[in-house]
Amino acid sequence: MCTHWRAALAAAIAVVMSAPSVMAGDWVRDSAGNMLVPPAPSVSEQLFSPINEAENPACPRKEEVIKHYILSESELKSGNVKLLAGDLPQAFADSWRARLHMKSIPVSAIVAQPLDLSRLGGGPAFDVTEFGANGCAFSRTVMPAIIWLEMLKAAAGVSV
Repeated sequence: MCTHWRAALAAAIAVVMSAPSVMAGDWVRDSAGNMLVPPAPSVSEQLFSPINEAENPACPRKEEVIKHYILSESELKSGNVKLLAGDLPQAFADSWRARLHMKSIPVSAIVAQPLDLSRLGGGPAFDVTEFGANGCAFSRTVMPAIIWLEMLKAAAGVSV
């Protein structure tokens, strides 16, 4: 991973975003009591650098992204790939967007790779990829682990 990408990733994790019209109950706090706001889903033309596993680089599929995560030799990986199942992907996406006052959109799957960004100045995080109804990846966002867990709790309605 190039130095510029590492610095940008560390900065993205270290920055706590603020949003207008936000109620305090919508967010979580870290161990120091600082309020953490979920990052907005990151959507762009190219979510991944071209990956060998993708049959169509413009439409990486769930299985291809999972394979990409598993085969990646990144030093930042810190655990097994997570795949949300059943109704959980849509519930997770709805909870995430509701907290940001964004419109709900159809989601067919969510895959996440745990990361350890501590040596970049961050901490535990997840590289989260959402897939649309057509099966194509449409958003990829790095979010702090505490936000990931809070979204799972809200989506599942239970303790995680």
